[in-house]
Amino acid sequence: MTVISLTSIPSRFQYLPQIVNNLLEQEGSPTVYVCIPDRYNRFPDVEVVPPVFNSDRVKVLRGRDYGPATKFIATALVVPDDEKIVYVDDDTDYPRCLARILSIFSSGVWGLSGFTFSEYFSGNICRANKEVDVIEGYGGVCIQAKIIKNNLEKILEILELTYNDDMALSNVLHFLGVPIRTVVSSVCNLSMVRQYPYGFEKDALHFNNGEGSHMENNKRILKTFSDKNVNYFICRNAG
Repeated sequence: MTVISLTSIPSRFQYLPQIVNNLLEQEGSPTVYVCIPDRYNRFPDVEVVPPVFNSDRVKVLRGRDYGPATKFIATALVVPDDEKIVYVDDDTDYPRCLARILSIFSSGVWGLSGFTFSEYFSGNICRANKEVDVIEGYGGVCIQAKIIKNNLEKILEILELTYNDDMALSNVLHFLGVPIRTVVSSVCNLSMVRQYPYGFEKDALHFNNGEGSHMENNKRILKTFSDKNVNYFICRNAG
């Protein structure tokens, strides 16, 4: 079975019902888990009142705030081990076949967007069916619940060093030896993903990763991993 999972922040709750309605149109009619922390680490004084969803296929999960990683951790802890979780962003519309396409594959972790460090640092990312170093959540990612559940302690250890969930999870997947791959098809690819303007407002996490560019921030994350002796990317010459 495959489920869809996402998290959000209070400033985006007004948009969440429409995003969830779009996800309910995914092929196969999967259950959609909406993971809303009881209290946000970033917004400790905000009273958290999740939207109401008018579908019995929507499950609202309340609990601990794991940052952006809430979108896969919270759901992994409540579904069966073999369940496939397709986690997505709350500011993005996806092809209706996303969950079906990403869940076709029997092993590894799959998504529409990712990169190898050699391409990334050269500024020439090739979108193709291939193995990558980092899988990017904004393109949708499919992972088995047991990978998260059985390695939660390690994931949380890495998340203590960065709230960049793409870098943290990908680092752990390298530690585990789990293949990470991107998929490109004529019916499901990154060009079909549409991000809404509110994803670029000042509370977006990609504007809160520290001073500098996306690349400079990722270099800092890699250095932190290396300094703490937890850089499992080095097997692929990440630096």
